[in-house]
Amino acid sequence: MINRTAMLWLYPRLREVRPEAWESTLSRARDADLETAEWVGVIGGIALVAWLLGTEHFAFAPQSPFILHLLRFVLALPLLALVVGPIYLRRTRRGLDRVLARMDDHTRNGNVLSRGKEP
Repeated sequence: MINRTAMLWLYPRLREVRPEAWESTLSRARDADLETAEWVGVIGGIALVAWLLGTEHFAFAPQSPFILHLLRFVLALPLLALVVGPIYLRRTRRGLDRVLARMDDHTRNGNVLSRGKEP
């Protein structure tokens, strides 16, 4: 589990929810469907990473096919996280906005009593 500071940095709107409800709220937020532009970004990101890890782009390609595939796998994980990760972050933030819009005011943190009204 990511620590509290990182969670608030990634999802600033979590401040509107009690900390004990973060997991369930984020779980519902992650259920949001990807938009068409996000699907295109994910597929394009996967294609870009696959192209970058092609054998002709390696400065030193190992002779063993097993080592080559293992090296590609190890390099693909962080590259995919960097390229496609922000798309999933955007989807979760969008889903969090929708979950919070539907959430009852009395289940939120005491800092936010109701929309449009000051405490």
